[in-house]
Amino acid sequence: LCGMMLPAAEGSRVSWFSRILADIGDEQSIEQSLSTFSAHTTNIISILRQTDEKSLVLLDEVGAGTDPAEGAALAIAILEHLRAKKAKIAATTHYAELKVFALDTPRVKNASCEFDVESLRPTYRLLIGVPGRSNAFAISRRLGLDEEIIEHAGQLLEGRHARLEDVMGALENDRQQMEKARAEAEQRLREAEEARFRAEETARKAEETANKELERLRAENARLLAQLRYETDTLLEQIAEMKKAKNADPDELTRRAKQEIESRIRAMEKRAPSARRAEFGEPYKLPRPLKVGDLVRVVGMEGQGSVLSLPTGDEVLIQMGIMKMRVGLDKIRLEDKKNNIRLPKIPARGSGVSIHATSRADRSADSTIDLRGMTVDQAVAELEGFIDNAVMAGLQLLTVIHGKGTGALRTGVVAALRKNPCVESTRPGRYGEGEDGVTIVELKRMSTAE
Repeated sequence: LCGMMLPAAEGSRVSWFSRILADIGDEQSIEQSLSTFSAHTTNIISILRQTDEKSLVLLDEVGAGTDPAEGAALAIAILEHLRAKKAKIAATTHYAELKVFALDTPRVKNASCEFDVESLRPTYRLLIGVPGRSNAFAISRRLGLDEEIIEHAGQLLEGRHARLEDVMGALENDRQQMEKARAEAEQRLREAEEARFRAEETARKAEETANKELERLRAENARLLAQLRYETDTLLEQIAEMKKAKNADPDELTRRAKQEIESRIRAMEKRAPSARRAEFGEPYKLPRPLKVGDLVRVVGMEGQGSVLSLPTGDEVLIQMGIMKMRVGLDKIRLEDKKNNIRLPKIPARGSGVSIHATSRADRSADSTIDLRGMTVDQAVAELEGFIDNAVMAGLQLLTVIHGKGTGALRTGVVAALRKNPCVESTRPGRYGEGEDGVTIVELKRMSTAE
């Protein structure tokens, strides 16, 4: 009504009052021969005459200043009269009779302000439905009044009042316990919400990881297919060259080419499941102890290696191509020698051309590089070292993963590839290979004459 901020929750409803009538303070006057009770009564009489259903009446210590029994009875009668006029009333009192009246009367409710007896300080918490206690004995005891006096006062207190104080004390204890239980319930609810949030976050991250792994597997499968397609084309070209040579046996060439292709397909089929098991954490045990000369594969790396010495502890020394390295036994997968078939060297008589096709088992470098998340300068530096290793390993077809994004990384990578003297050609990935997110690189073929 006055434009003041209200200490109320959002959505609260406030009544509209045409009059606010208050009896607060002590208006006793020696000049007017008014006692405290007389001053209050004079003010209340004026209030009763003006009150209607649109009035707010505020009464401080109604009925005080006279005999407690008479004052309590008069206070109840005044409140009943105001209620009959349908006024809104807020009255303060220390009378136990008024507290009982509020408990027994419809549309009348007790309320109290919480008081900390230990510190003798108010907490400024309004407790609706809880009758206030005077705490006279407790405060006097805390202030140092003789205990004997306090005990005697308790004996003099009327039984009804004593019982009411006991009831209010029990109510206060129950309220405090309920407050504690509510606080604990709210804490558990917060903890449950936090646990639910963590579980949702974990599930979200797991889904992201699964999606990334699925995308990686798709790219890997596309790379394997592209590599197989390229190697098949290379063999066919080599066969066509050899057919031009004199005294070449076409049937023998065809048979050996078919044998090599089937061998490579079996090797790919064998590697793919075991690699998936290793990546997803399924247990793998070596079928037997490793021996010097065993062909092995390292999880996460392309190509095969051979065991150079017996394992020491949890590691074993192996050689992959021109590299020697120590690898943990949990990363080693034993390969089957019968699946490692090479196309024999076939000299082309009279042509000066000799072809030596090497299977993927002999390559020691990875044919795929992932540059996502790097700057253009970082990616170009990584790419140069990657191409050098691929050339040394004899690879011909490479897959460069740069992602789509804004296109800046892809543009820088393609520009660097075109400047590289080892690169024959580049093209964007096709459907199933990663499309615009990858670039397929063909390296220049290195002639090997024996």
